[in-house]
Amino acid sequence: MDYLKCNVDATVFASVGKVRAGGVIRDHEGKALFVCQISFNYVPDAAITEAISFREVLSWLKMKALHNIIFESDSLVLVQAIHGSSEDLSYFGSLVFDYKVLHRELFNCFVVFARRLANCVAHLLATSAISYPDLKDWGPFPPNFVLPIVFEDLQW
Repeated sequence: MDYLKCNVDATVFASVGKVRAGGVIRDHEGKALFVCQISFNYVPDAAITEAISFREVLSWLKMKALHNIIFESDSLVLVQAIHGSSEDLSYFGSLVFDYKVLHRELFNCFVVFARRLANCVAHLLATSAISYPDLKDWGPFPPNFVLPIVFEDLQW
């Protein structure tokens, strides 16, 4: 009950050279507290795309000074890398390192793998139209297009 849950997902819009990340923070009852979309330039690697998305959502969260967060991602490669202890000098490895640095600044947080079915709101945010600015923060009021899924999740 003392934890928040943050779902994160990413989608590539290669035709316009952009990536969209979606993030939703919920309380222990499943109520959406903060919702965001973040856009950045296209990267032709799925693992790097997920890692950048995750880092950007973490940076957004850091500005909100939230703690006690369980992060859920449907990128098993990213979650395994975050929990791994080997040093990776690749670009992907530097993004994982960025997470570990940000993680120390967000007290009492950890990352778990979640199947896509458990990550629906973040996925919908990531796959929605690319017409918003680079960062769209709805605060505690999710956009209308995700409300049915937010309410459906609360039924469980």
